[in-house]
Amino acid sequence: MNYDYLIPFVRRWVAGKTLEEAINVAKNANSNGYFVVLNYLGEELTDPSEIKFTVFEYRRIMDRIIRDKINAAIALKPTQLGLCMGEEIYIENLAEIINYAKKRNIMVWIDMERSIYLDSTIRTYLDFLKEYRELGVAIQAYMRNAIELAKLVAEKDGFIRLVKGAYKESPEIVFTDKEEIRENYKKVMKYLFEKKVRLELATHDEKLVYEAIKLVLKTNHNIEFAFLRGIRNDLKRWLVKEGMRVVEYIPYGPSWKDYVYRRIREKRSNILLALTSVFTK
Repeated sequence: MNYDYLIPFVRRWVAGKTLEEAINVAKNANSNGYFVVLNYLGEELTDPSEIKFTVFEYRRIMDRIIRDKINAAIALKPTQLGLCMGEEIYIENLAEIINYAKKRNIMVWIDMERSIYLDSTIRTYLDFLKEYRELGVAIQAYMRNAIELAKLVAEKDGFIRLVKGAYKESPEIVFTDKEEIRENYKKVMKYLFEKKVRLELATHDEKLVYEAIKLVLKTNHNIEFAFLRGIRNDLKRWLVKEGMRVVEYIPYGPSWKDYVYRRIREKRSNILLALTSVFTK
């Protein structure tokens, strides 16, 4: 089924289907004082030609970042680079992207996916971190072992983006209660502040943002506040005004349906945000 007719309703979260659209959105974000992270949407790919195109697309993104002088990093998912087909394929493709980024001094983020890919994602991240320091990984606070994962990355002086988590998982693996997730996020966040870990806090939860600001003032630890495109623009503007570093995560591409579905599952009010985006800029 063709879902393209829904594109106008999801523009609040997705920059569009093409790189050109994403670059225009990124330029606008930069003009608002935001650093950006560009992500070409896609996950759990098993078609070799599609995986090869994804690697090529990330090279194109980095070329445009340099050409257009955009303050940006890239973010990718392991399964869009072939992890579903085997770790060797993933490592080969990830190496190509990281080597390309290293020559251009572009930050690379590795997003976290479902728990079945967690061990491989962390292990390969730590291996590549030895070769390239401008490499970060997402840690999902709803995971019951999030603090252990954070400690593992912190010990190697990694760069962590702390997120709540959006994939549907077993209650044995993740916290499902909103307050439990928030408390675990705070627990991991406080540990990362104490250890002065390179840190990007990705949350739209105002309570957690204010808790983080108190920790910034207490520890004088420089961190980043990350937000998804189209969510909490008011808070982004306020943080920039207060001198904080704000990052906007900008996804694009034709494979937007799974991404948008997770945004809707995270928060029902996101449906309203998508609908109102049709009438607002």
